[in-house]
Amino acid sequence: MKTCFQALQRTPMNRTGLKRLRNSGRLPANVFGSGANSVHIHLSAREFAKWIRSGGDGLVELNLENHGPITVFLEAVQRDPVTREYIHADFIRVKEDEQAQTQVNAG
Repeated sequence: MKTCFQALQRTPMNRTGLKRLRNSGRLPANVFGSGANSVHIHLSAREFAKWIRSGGDGLVELNLENHGPITVFLEAVQRDPVTREYIHADFIRVKEDEQAQTQVNAG
């Protein structure tokens, strides 16, 4: 069973913009790989943290507004060193008919 997240595309932001985004309950992330351009997104920080606490593995489906569903693996997660809150995630696109391997550093 795949986990699904609703994601919204975002423009590249400076530090202040990203902080505002996090304060509104959204987690900035990037989707890259599989020969396509990198996409800057944001998703619910609460849903992401809940998924990580429950094991956070396997394929994830990102429902992105103008791109449709994108199947990804979680590649990397950044956490605040003091509060331990998630501050950024990187996802890698995968093709469902390809074999893929990844290792996540949850810091």
